[in-house]
Formats: sequence, C-alpha cells, structure tokens
Amino acid sequence: MENRTKLPLPLQHVLFLTFLYFQTNLCIELNTIYPGQSLSGNQTISSQNGRFELGFFNPGNSTNFYVGIWYKKIPVQTVVWVANREKPLHDPSSSKLQLSKKGNLVLYNQSEIPVWSAESSSNTMNSTVAVLENSGNLVLKDRSNPSIMLWQSFDHPTDTWLPGAKLGKDKISEKGYISWRNSSDPASGPYFLGLDPNETGTYFILRNGKRHWSCGTWLERVSSFSNETVVDDYTTISYVSNSNEEQNFYIYSVTNSSVLVRYVMHISGQVQKLVWKDDLQKWEQIWAKPKDQCEIYAFCGAYGACNQYSRPLCKCLLGFEPKVNREWNSDSSNPRHGCVRRTPLQCNKGVKDGFEEIKNVRLPASDVFLTDNKSLKECESACLRDCSCKAYSYNGNCSIWQEDLLNIQYLSYGDNLGRTLYLRLSMADMEALRGKTKERIEWFTIKAAVAIVSLIAILGMIFDSTYFPARAANCISNGGDVLSLLDSKLKGNANAEEVIRACRVACWCIQDEEQNRPSMGQVVQIFEGVQEVNIPPIPWFIQTITHYAKADISK
Repeated sequence: MENRTKLPLPLQHVLFLTFLYFQTNLCIELNTIYPGQSLSGNQTISSQNGRFELGFFNPGNSTNFYVGIWYKKIPVQTVVWVANREKPLHDPSSSKLQLSKKGNLVLYNQSEIPVWSAESSSNTMNSTVAVLENSGNLVLKDRSNPSIMLWQSFDHPTDTWLPGAKLGKDKISEKGYISWRNSSDPASGPYFLGLDPNETGTYFILRNGKRHWSCGTWLERVSSFSNETVVDDYTTISYVSNSNEEQNFYIYSVTNSSVLVRYVMHISGQVQKLVWKDDLQKWEQIWAKPKDQCEIYAFCGAYGACNQYSRPLCKCLLGFEPKVNREWNSDSSNPRHGCVRRTPLQCNKGVKDGFEEIKNVRLPASDVFLTDNKSLKECESACLRDCSCKAYSYNGNCSIWQEDLLNIQYLSYGDNLGRTLYLRLSMADMEALRGKTKERIEWFTIKAAVAIVSLIAILGMIFDSTYFPARAANCISNGGDVLSLLDSKLKGNANAEEVIRACRVACWCIQDEEQNRPSMGQVVQIFEGVQEVNIPPIPWFIQTITHYAKADISK
C-alpha cells in the first residue's frame, strides 16, 4: 500500500480556512464577473484602480439591503449608484447578483425571484462579462470585442453624476438624476435634475414633476455650467449639441485624477458639487443650486416678488394684495397662492391703464417676444392694445407677459443682470401709488442727501495722514470696521448695517459714469430694504486725488 504523508492538523485548518475565505470573498480585488458567477453576502468586485467597489450595502439606519457602487477607500459611506433602488432586499447572504450565460446581469432575492436585471442583448452564449471600470461605470461587454458596450450603469443613473457620465440625451437614453427619498432610502425621491430637450443648454430641477428651479437664461450666474467649455479648479465641463445625431448633453472631466469630485441631486432639492478633502476626511460642498429660497421657481406665487435680503422674503407687487392672508404671517411662510389685484384693469372700458416701473428685477417666466415693436413706446402700445397683457419689458427688444407673473426676484443694486419690468395697473392704483411715492421720496431725500453730502464734504481732508474718502471706500469694499469711520463723539453707538448701507449708497451716487448712479427711486427702495445694494467700485476721481494727497504727504 502506498505511503501518504499526513498534513499536521493545524495546517489542515489553515488550508481549509483559506479555501473558505476565497469562496466567501470571490473576486476580491478583481473587477469582473464572468458568465455563471455571482456575488452574494459580503462578496464584492472593485475597479482596477481600487477607487470603486460593487456589492451589497445597507444605507444609513436602514435594515434593507441594496446592490450598489460606492467609493472604496474613504471612511464615509458614499454610494454613487444603486441597482434595485425601488426593490430592497432583506437578506444579502441568500440573495445573489448573477451573470447568466446569456449575458444578462440579474439580481435575485432570498426567494430566488428576480428583482432587477441588466439586459445585454447578446446572441452569443458565455461571451458577456460584467466589468466595474475605473470611472465607477458598471458595464456589460463582449469578451471577444471589448470595445462593444452592451449595457452601462452610466445610462441608468440614480442621484450621482460622475466624471465621464452625461446629463442630457444621446442615442441610447435620456439621462437625468433623481434624489434619494431620504438618507436611509435610495428609492426615487421628489427631485429630478434634467436638461431641456430643446437644445437650449438649460438645465432644471423638477419637484414631483413640476418646475422647482431652472437656470433659464441666467447661465452667467452659474459658474459650474455653461453653453461653452468651462474650467474651474477641479473640473472641465462641456456642452454637446447635435440634433442630427440626437446628442444634447453636458459632460465633465476632472483636472486632477487624484481628486474625488461628484455632483449629486441631493434630498434637500439642491444639485451639489462636492470634493473629497483628504486632510479633513470629509466631503466639502463647493457649489450648490438653488442657493437661496428666492431661486426656487414661483416661490412667492403669482404677482409676488422675492427678496433674499429682506424679511419676510415675499412681498406683493405694487397694486396687489395677498390672496390668502394666513400664508404671509411669518418669515418662513411660502405664499404659494400669491397675490391678486386690488383694482381690476379697465381695458376696453374707456379708461386707459398705466404702467409702474419696477427696476433691477429678475424678469418673470413665460414671456412672449414681439419682433415688430422696435421702440419702448411701441412696446408699451402693444401691451395696452392686448387686454391679456400683464406687463412688458424692453431691452432693445420687446417682450410682453400674457399669463400671471411668476418667479420675480428683486436683485441687488449694482447687479447688472437685473432688468426693468413695466407692470400694468389700473389708473386708480397708479394715482394712489404716486401719492405714496411722493411722501416717501420727500423723507428719504433728506436721509440720502445727508449720507451723500457727508461723504462729498470731506473731500480734500486728511484724517490721521490717511485720505478719508479713500479710507471710507476701501473700508466698505474690503469689509473693514465701518464704525471706525464715525465721529469719535458717537463712541461707536450706531447700527453697523445702516452705516454700511448709507456709505454704499453714497459711493454709488458719486460714480464717475452717470449711468452707474442710482435714481432717487432706487435710493428710496434701498433705504426701505426693498432692494439690496452691492459693494460699489471706488470712483476714479477719489483714487486720483488720493494719489496726489499721498504724494504731498511724502514730500
């Protein structure tokens, strides 16, 4: 009988445990699932660069399990894609993600019932493999021709937009990003980030299928996207549009491959840009939209205007009053029913309506562009002839509004993106407004004049060897201590915000170019708090006088 060497008992245990380890951790550090193979329990595959991992996970405090992709080497669980977001699993050890011999990737629950699948449409048995790529994209490929992509997770995104993925439409599908329901439930939430199919380059957020936010024609406000290639410290973003090839999408790449960057349609309703900070061991939000409540579409309802710098945020336009008073009772209120006219318009009743000029606002949505009206007066006449016209605007071209006015926002003075809206009102409301405006102007003229004269009167004075007007301008421009500008007899006893507002108005009123100076009506709105005022540039003549004053001091 042949002699056989018996292995020591401890060594048998080691080999047995090693065998079990590889059985329970099939494909560890590998990026591919082959036909007939499956993942179950804590088995995973990883991208070749070790950045992404695919397997079973349970989010937050949930007891449910899902198949997803996450960042592998950071301590904060950050899932970027979920397969079965609508159909959770209860037992990952008895569930499995399997690649069939026909090339379909199928997820079975503990009862062996399919709950999710990715179809490869391959006609060849055992030719398809599932690969987790370095980009975080899970793809089904033909082994004999890896360049042929049969399916990819980038065509079926959840809430996270990764570098190399698209926002928009191509020949395969339309790609939008849907928020999670909450931090412990990856099921589809209420918010959807998408791109205008009409190839305008406009992207938007829907809430429960209705418009929540849109960049509209305000692309210059949003530095992270544009209708051209945009470069920042972390990403390069491009817009591709070709109707013949059914292409209309944004795509971005990272400028430094070692930095983790992602966009996410967050459960809060914001689209956020996040960067992983190794030194802080956390994600840092570097951009988000909508940033303020006033950016939310129609936040103040019909004929309501939003002002992010005042409380309450919403006010009815002149000549209008709240439709539902209880909605306007607190700072945090959202008056979704908006405002109604105090006095009906008198169109075709022998009484001519008038127009109230509202400056420096974000224009309402749904305007109608009129090509035949070339002057301001012709634009006004066109609106008066149309009984459905609620307002008009003229900026070299004429636009009118025939529907309820929505999405109006007061902007800061000095914000050159603001436009002037001419709001149609009854003659009775126009006369009432003229009386109130005259009273306000008389009172605020005195207050504004004091602020302006105070700054101008000190021209030529030297204060502590420092030219005072330049010191004041630099102080408000650089965020210095404005109370230090006050007369020492006041002992700093003043409201800093009021001093800043007065100094800014004064500096705007002495700008070198006349068109940059505010009208008295705008000064009134600024002092009333209806309109915020931006930091003004330092007038050229103050800079010039400062230069010569310093030269005289040096002599």
